[in-house]
Amino acid sequence: MSESFIDALYATLRPGGIFHFATDHLSYFDEIMEGLAHNTYFRQIEAFEPVDSERTDFELLFIDNKPIGRSSFQKRDSSPVKKL
Repeated sequence: MSESFIDALYATLRPGGIFHFATDHLSYFDEIMEGLAHNTYFRQIEAFEPVDSERTDFELLFIDNKPIGRSSFQKRDSSPVKKL
């Protein structure tokens, strides 16, 4: 999840818009979370937890054996100054 992708999310989402992120690659999850921790475009909110009908086939196959990192973020209503 590059800085340019985060910029595109910010430009695309309406104020208050939400994006959800999930992966079974936990070191990647930690890397993304670290990068977003210092981002002023979004604030972290309670992670979306899908019901079984919303899960991918892959997730349903491995859900009992492989942890999934999940997070959700909401676009801030104002246009903050971007931290570099």
